[in-house]
Amino acid sequence: DLLPGERGPLHAALARALESDPALSVSPSGVTAELAFHWFAAHNLPAAFSASAQAGAEAMRLAAFAEANAHYERAIELWDGVPADVRATGPGLVDLIRSAAEAANLAGEYARAAALARRALSLVDARSDPMTAALIGERLGRYLWISGNSHEALAECRAAVARLPRDGDPAGRARVLGSEGHLLLLLGRGAEALEICEAALAIARTAGARREEGSILSTMCAALSYTGALDAGIEQGHEAMRIARE
Repeated sequence: DLLPGERGPLHAALARALESDPALSVSPSGVTAELAFHWFAAHNLPAAFSASAQAGAEAMRLAAFAEANAHYERAIELWDGVPADVRATGPGLVDLIRSAAEAANLAGEYARAAALARRALSLVDARSDPMTAALIGERLGRYLWISGNSHEALAECRAAVARLPRDGDPAGRARVLGSEGHLLLLLGRGAEALEICEAALAIARTAGARREEGSILSTMCAALSYTGALDAGIEQGHEAMRIARE
């Protein structure tokens, strides 16, 4: 029932009150989500951008994945309307899109996740930043697999492997190689998967990348079973479980 021009100032007043006293918030997901809503409704785009990016991260910590995706996508929408100095205080555009994609994936919106990953990949210069391009390509392959596009998923994952720089982050290199091995396993190509996973495992162990090591060992557990080496597969599976608990 408010007249034009009355609603925005009220939202701005609420946002300022919440910033000065976050205890006024009754939101179970934290004050950042409310701030994002009020600053956007108040047409304060810089404040809405910063709050939306923070609200996305907060929602991810709370496993509110659909909400996180909505916050991240709002921040992405606002990107072009926000001054450079404000953008510099938060995550970059590619990182925002990657976060939105992962949130969409965890919320079950697999096609949306793949579309966002494609956009992020299009914004990265694979020649000057091959590691980032490879990591995004690995995620795209995962999202496509979950969407049911198995052969396209493997193609994207292999393209990601091809982008890997030899001097790139070892944990990232192990992750991308391990993903190719995992997709080959899921396609029933256990022997091929095992060969790739052995190379990925060596990289992960040299780097002390325990999360990647556990994931690769889990794939190897099944891949060894495909080749008939059941005892070795069980041993790798137990080690993967120990790392997961760790």
